[in-house]
Amino acid sequence: MDINAADVKEYIDVELALPRVLGNKALYKQMLTLFLESSEFDAFEDALAAGDNAEAGAKIHGIKGISGSLSMTALFETSSLLNEQLKAGPADPGVLAEYRVAYVKTREYAEQMVASSALG
Repeated sequence: MDINAADVKEYIDVELALPRVLGNKALYKQMLTLFLESSEFDAFEDALAAGDNAEAGAKIHGIKGISGSLSMTALFETSSLLNEQLKAGPADPGVLAEYRVAYVKTREYAEQMVASSALG
């Protein structure tokens, strides 16, 4: 499947991310691989399912950091909102739904990027 840059940029802004790794595409690809292997996302969902807002908040804070570092725009925005919400109480179901869509799409594009030769 070809990667459409305009569609991807909504979820992963590679142009914004590359300066953070000094333009090293191989390093960025390695970081995307680590993102794909991360257990933080499942741990966040597990904490929510258990009703543990404190643990869910800790996990979403980590997700916010990961997504911000990798310029995963939609995931960063929704995890930032959830991070703030979980500090004060439960997560808003609408924001949680947006986060889950952002995660699925970001993961899909990250998998495509890692599998392609676009990043070296």
